[in-house]
Amino acid sequence: MSVEAISWALNHAPIPTDRKDASTLAITLIALASHAGRDGGDAFPSVERMMRYTRLSRRTIQRSLRSLEELGLIRPGNTHLRDAKIPEANARPQVYNLALSTRLSTAPDERRQDDAPLTSGGVTTTQTVLQPSR
Repeated sequence: MSVEAISWALNHAPIPTDRKDASTLAITLIALASHAGRDGGDAFPSVERMMRYTRLSRRTIQRSLRSLEELGLIRPGNTHLRDAKIPEANARPQVYNLALSTRLSTAPDERRQDDAPLTSGGVTTTQTVLQPSR
């Protein structure tokens, strides 16, 4: 599980909001991200597990994965790690890498209010305003 991948899926993945299936794509991406590494790679939950997480049907999960791939948010990953962990060839799910570098380009005034500015080290900063004492 990767907090970075889940955070990207929740806050930054550019899923078009004008799509009828936007919420389905979002929850599918979050389910996939919960199995990704820190760099967004090597996510291979089974479709059954994703069905359990999302409460979506098998067909809807499959359709969502295909759409996420077409949008460039996920791509097929390296199968070596999966093959080492799951010896039965007929039980191996597809491996995906999340495109964590894909973000919405928004102007600073369009950021969500809870997006605090980051320092160069990636630490969230906040400003404290001191009121003069009277």
